[in-house]
Amino acid sequence: MIYENNITEFKNMAAPKIEQKIASYGKWTSPLTENDIANQSKSFADLLMLKNDLYWLENTPIGKKQIWQFKDGSCKAITDDQHHIGTQIMSYGGYAYSVNSKFVIFFDNKKHALYLQTPKGNYDCILQNVYYELSNFIYDDVRHCIFCIGEDHKNNKKVENFIAKINIANKSLEKIVAGDDFYSGLTLSPEKMKLSWVAWQQPNMPWDSTELFIAHLGKEGTCTKIKKIAGGENISIQQPKWKTEDLLFYISDQQKGWWNIFCFDSAENTHRNIYPIEAEFGQPPWISGMSTYCFDDQNNIYTMVTKNGTWFLVKLQIQSPKIHVISEAFADYGLHLYYAEKKLYFVAGYQDKPQKIIAFDIERKTSTTIRDASSKKYHESIFSQPKAIEFETSAGMHAHAFLYRPQNTLYQAPEDTLPPLFIKCHGGPTASTSTALNLKIQYWTSRGYMVADVNYRGSTSYGRDYREALYQSWGDSDVDDCIYLAKKLIAEKKVDPHKIIISGGSAGGYLVLRALIKSNIFSAAAVYYGLSDLVAIRQDGEKFEQNYDHFLIGPYDKEPEKYVEKSPIHHIDKITTPTIFFHGGQDKIVPKNQTEKIYEQYQNKDIKCQYHLYEGEGHGFRSADTIENALKNERQFYETVLNL
Repeated sequence: MIYENNITEFKNMAAPKIEQKIASYGKWTSPLTENDIANQSKSFADLLMLKNDLYWLENTPIGKKQIWQFKDGSCKAITDDQHHIGTQIMSYGGYAYSVNSKFVIFFDNKKHALYLQTPKGNYDCILQNVYYELSNFIYDDVRHCIFCIGEDHKNNKKVENFIAKINIANKSLEKIVAGDDFYSGLTLSPEKMKLSWVAWQQPNMPWDSTELFIAHLGKEGTCTKIKKIAGGENISIQQPKWKTEDLLFYISDQQKGWWNIFCFDSAENTHRNIYPIEAEFGQPPWISGMSTYCFDDQNNIYTMVTKNGTWFLVKLQIQSPKIHVISEAFADYGLHLYYAEKKLYFVAGYQDKPQKIIAFDIERKTSTTIRDASSKKYHESIFSQPKAIEFETSAGMHAHAFLYRPQNTLYQAPEDTLPPLFIKCHGGPTASTSTALNLKIQYWTSRGYMVADVNYRGSTSYGRDYREALYQSWGDSDVDDCIYLAKKLIAEKKVDPHKIIISGGSAGGYLVLRALIKSNIFSAAAVYYGLSDLVAIRQDGEKFEQNYDHFLIGPYDKEPEKYVEKSPIHHIDKITTPTIFFHGGQDKIVPKNQTEKIYEQYQNKDIKCQYHLYEGEGHGFRSADTIENALKNERQFYETVLNL
């Protein structure tokens, strides 16, 4: 049942007065166990709203996803756990399902089949055993068809992306737009006469250079009069949304490099920035179907906005350049925001409790919990609070991080001792971290570690200039930021200089390996599914990121030697730091041989190391058992190496 988010009584509970134990940093017993991290948190993705009913994808403990519904005050799963709802379109997927008044549409990426599910729970397979990855489904009740974005993997050496129309009656798929390397943000106009989408060409990524298109729809669902209306070189566009048949809104960084909200009036053929500001209304579009803004029925836009890594909920007036801060109470707002009956629906992140799906009353500024990510309650006093810092790094530049001090009310460290430092490197690298509660961070701080969660150069939330500060210097500038931060904290006598840990996954794992090559300041390291050979990944990797390094490093066809030089696997002679490796056996984005080759070299050089392979996992671990086992192994590795 839905319940009011009234935690005043819980907040005011006095923490029990227990005499603190004296124990060294890193040796504190934490109330957060590996099992808590792995099993007590749900994850929510791909929120959708149909009238007043809310839908989302929720993970199961074995790594599958189900569609959940919030209707008439209660939540329930509306699909069984026999389907693998998801898509790997453009590697990272997004919106593998859709809802309308007649049925639910979803793609099963294990069976490679598209299903319709009726309100009574009956399944109808529309497409089966296809070579496609599909997402962004839009049901057209006029033409009785489904529009979607697709990716054809029949020839894996030449993957083709396209926009398609699926005929429900004869269960067939027809490609109606093709030719660009990638498509996203498909949207149908209110009167169902126009389609709009974003497209781009390699070597660009969706945050580099993209274009926005509009097409007219014929009676049979074919596209005519296709016209580019915005975008181009060094312009990133995302999230087109129709408000009327003539007004198309979208997010673009075309003015001063910040993702702002624009409106295109097709009747007047004009574009307007709704509220020019040096802040971001968008996020890096790694997945299809993000929705970081929405309309009410009073000509306003509600949206999330970030400035220097801090998030706000705001209202924009469409007709006049005014902005109103609605709430600063949340650490982040997820990737989706919806409006219905004077309430906003989103996944709320907090600094002191796990995320929730909430309904936020705009007038009262109160929230109602719809679904809680964790059933286990913790007293807020166990959580370390983030402190945002900006610090000087190489070349006179500045970088950003959130610091978390050791926090455990049951313990204090001996006098004149300093904590280990755990440097956390996010993936991407075109991504960012926020101050939302991350139990994995608290897992370390509650054991007596200081954690530095770094938004190194190249991170988002700080505008295009900061995002592109990593171009031509990937594996250098980001590495410098982490090294400079470690040296700063050592110089300030905030951390133990002999207990510096660095950990990261994917691009963050690559950063870790490059850092170990460049500096011996680190005492231990963890690499989760990281890159070690930049030449091999170009041959083994998937289409979406095949040319990601074109700007990060340089054109491969002109500067192949830079790819060899920047590949950690060729510099193992410079590494001495004990390292633990983790990888998923089914990882298609960073194949497991990226870890296995460098692990073999570690062994040959007799560097202390471990390698943990999880056969059923892909890029990013999903199974609770895997998460628990990996975290336990990582902790025990540090304790051994650092003599904790």
